[in-house]
Amino acid sequence: MRRIQRCVRWVHKKVTEEDITAFRNIVGEKGVIVDDVTKYSMDWLGKYSGECPAVVRPATVEEVSEVMKYCNEQEIPVVPQAGNTGLVGGSVPTGGEIVLSVERMTNIISTDPLSRVVEVEAGVILQSLEDHLLDHNLTVPLDLAAKGSCCIGGNVATNAGGIRFLRYGSLHQSVLGMRVVMPNGDIVDMRNKLPKDNTGYDMKQLFIGSEGTLGVITDVVLQVLYYEEKKNQNHNRSPPLH
Repeated sequence: MRRIQRCVRWVHKKVTEEDITAFRNIVGEKGVIVDDVTKYSMDWLGKYSGECPAVVRPATVEEVSEVMKYCNEQEIPVVPQAGNTGLVGGSVPTGGEIVLSVERMTNIISTDPLSRVVEVEAGVILQSLEDHLLDHNLTVPLDLAAKGSCCIGGNVATNAGGIRFLRYGSLHQSVLGMRVVMPNGDIVDMRNKLPKDNTGYDMKQLFIGSEGTLGVITDVVLQVLYYEEKKNQNHNRSPPLH
């Protein structure tokens, strides 16, 4: 197991009992974990590990905002985390940071089968979204080996590719909009359900693949596919050579 070391060391406030109480006042007693944080401070393969004084699990975008605002004021570093299925240690705390987990944000907010647009919270598991969309004869343009545990927020934050990448492109094409909480707690609403939007800068593209360095993704609007497109994808291939 490799312990992650910071490339640049900085002085930050250590999390105290007062801070833990403040977090509990924001997200509730069940929203804060301080005892068994092993699965949050280690990567999926057990290759990278770090130290984490607390895991804060907000359930709404407003709670995420309050947590980020408090941490910004108290100079407490934060590591955003979704399904923690990454293999490069990007969601592992290095020592002293709190983990802000979106695993409680699991609502599928809306589904429009006609326009093939779905809005979900960041903690929705990819497989759960796929199962939900199948009821509407739709499917996600993303498929990963970790789809049973990875979350949409993490997929977007890392610009996950998967085995459907070559056919359907990256999430830069599939994501229509999102809502993000900035480091100071401000909520930036970039949710949009139109495939084309030329009104100003396309700011959401900055957050796709940013891995939580610019803000915490809380909601995502996705353009999905008809299920027949997935079933018939082999029909467009050239016949095998003998």
